[in-house]
Order: sequence, then C-alpha cells, then structure tokens
Amino acid sequence: MPAWINHFCTASSLIAALWGAPVLAQDGGSASLTTGASYSSLRGGLAFVGLEADDLLGSGIDLSLGHQAGEDGGAFNARVSKTYALGDTALGTQTFVRVVLEGQTTDWTSQTYSMEHFGANVTVGAETNSGLRYDAQLFWQSDSLGNLGPSVSPLVPTGLDGSTAVGVGVGLGYSTFTSRGPLATGFDAHGSFLWATPAGDREWVAAEIGAQYNAQLPYGLVLAVQGDAGRIEGRGGDDVSIVDRAFIGNDAPRGFSYSGLGPRDYVLGGVDTALGGNSYLTASLELRTPTDNLAITLGAFVDAGALWDLDVTAGGASGMIDDSYSLRSAAGVAVYWDTSIGLLQLNVAKPIESRDYDKEEVVSLNLNFQF
Repeated sequence: MPAWINHFCTASSLIAALWGAPVLAQDGGSASLTTGASYSSLRGGLAFVGLEADDLLGSGIDLSLGHQAGEDGGAFNARVSKTYALGDTALGTQTFVRVVLEGQTTDWTSQTYSMEHFGANVTVGAETNSGLRYDAQLFWQSDSLGNLGPSVSPLVPTGLDGSTAVGVGVGLGYSTFTSRGPLATGFDAHGSFLWATPAGDREWVAAEIGAQYNAQLPYGLVLAVQGDAGRIEGRGGDDVSIVDRAFIGNDAPRGFSYSGLGPRDYVLGGVDTALGGNSYLTASLELRTPTDNLAITLGAFVDAGALWDLDVTAGGASGMIDDSYSLRSAAGVAVYWDTSIGLLQLNVAKPIESRDYDKEEVVSLNLNFQF
C-alpha cells in the first residue's frame, strides 16, 4: 500500500498512563495487550487499547488490533499478515512471501472529515549477498471519505466512496546498522516506486527515497543526518486524490503537528482543512550525547521540511490555494529514555520558518512500547 498518508492517530501526545500485560497465544506464539491514556495538543484527551499477536494459534498468522477514543473522536485499525520464509533461493537470501490484509477508520473532529481505508498486498522480497534488500508487490486499496463537517474545504471531494487503487510496486534498501537506539551508528538508504494502474479508480505513479547516516564522533557523540523526499503524479487524466497525497509533520519536521504544514484552505473562524501535497521533502541534523545514566541520551537538532504542489488550487473557501514550495524549519532539544517498556522520546522544538496558518507543536512525547 502507498505510504503517503498516515490515516491513524499520530504519536504526538503527552502520555498520562500506560500499562500492559503480556499473554501467551494458544499452541505457540505470543500476544501483548496494552491499554493507556494520552493527551494530544491536536486532539485533547485520548484513551487507547491494543492487541498484538504473533503466530496466532500456531498458524503463523500475525494479528494487530488498535482502538483509540477521546474528546476529539476515535480511530480503529486492524492488520492480519502471513509470512512464508523461503530461505536461500535463486532470488537471494532470506527470501520471503508476505500476504497482508488491513483496515483503518478515523473520525476526528479536528480532521473535519472521517476516513475509511481497506487494503491488501502480496510482497515477495529477498536480500543479495552484498546486503542489498529488494522486494516487489501487488497492492489493492479502497478509500472513502464521510462526515464532512462545516469547516471542511470545498476542495475535499464529497463523493469519494470506495474509490480503489490497484497496482504494483518495487522497493530497494541497504543498511549497515547492526543495532537500534539513538546512539547506534551506520548508514541506511531506501527507495520505492509505485504504480496505480488503470485497473483501479485512481491512476498515479509515486516514488520515494530516503537516507540516514549516524556517524561516531569523539567523546561518545553521535551526529545523525537524515533526509527523505517523495513525489506523486496523476496518470490517465486523473488528479491526485487527497487520500493519496503526502502529509508531513510531528516527527518530520519536529515543531509542527502532523498535517500542520503545507497547502491549507483556511478561513479565520471557518474552514480549516489541510490539503496535503504531491511533493515533499524532510531533513534533520541532530547531535546526540550519552549521559551518566546509560538509559538516557540527549540531543540537539535542526529540522526542515516542505510540502507543496496540488493539481487543483482554485475553488477553495479562501480563494486560490497557495501550493508553492516553502521550506519550514525548527530547532530544539530531544531526550531519549530507554525504559523497560520501550523508547520514550521527548521533543521540545521552536519553529524558525513557518506560515501564520501552520499548526505548531512545541512539545511532543512519543512512546514506542513492546511487552
């Protein structure tokens, strides 16, 4: 499935409570149940519950369920996957075939409309002797929009119900990282190309590239440099739909909420809709240092990002939409805490370059947990 848009809730929240209870799945495998509550500067109070199950009932099937609800609305996602490990083949080492079914629904008041997404894909991948990873996939997805609120832009389509995209994709990746964590060093590069064919309702081509380099410096310091860019274009006379456009923010660049920058139809006291963009880029430069507490790492960063280009800019509630290239930037500090339940990351960022209608996020607290 194209990774241009994150339908589910972002992790830009202040965690109020979090606890979990690991359990065993019948006939092998394991499962983890998590519950908790959080506060988001974008969505207010939020409670969530999730279930992750590996090798469900000894079937080799992995299952993921998640539900979030709060004063701003709610979201639900489900994912079922089955991976067939084929070992060394003519395609390379660690050859695999993976089948995935997924579904997501979101209905946030701050989003001004609800979204429903269903998808399926079959991926074949392997690794060469030189460490190059590659894969090819077939994908299908169906997307719908509903509950268009009074503050939604007239540029958001009202008749998007079960619109499909069907296509193929290829991906490449290479990494020298041998460990995880903020002080890990190495190089990683990846890229993908996706083509939504005329077999679906929406036809487009999209490409993404990204790279990360973490260099070891004297005194235990690590310099982390990261960049990503992507572009999507309609084909067959189709404009790129809002469900296929890119949205950035929250983690890249920090200092802005998710969908908080880029083209926006904004009227003070009325319409306020992020429209996404067909092109994006993000970059980050961060200097990290260990502390006397081995579980805590500190960082100072400068982030930048841009989101631009729409196929249709006329007809917005605010008039002509400004979809020009405009680089935003922010500077700040980060705290990484490797807790017993996962890595907690606190970011405090101050935008340097921004627009008046951008949604800034000075403080964000993200927790990636595993039990």
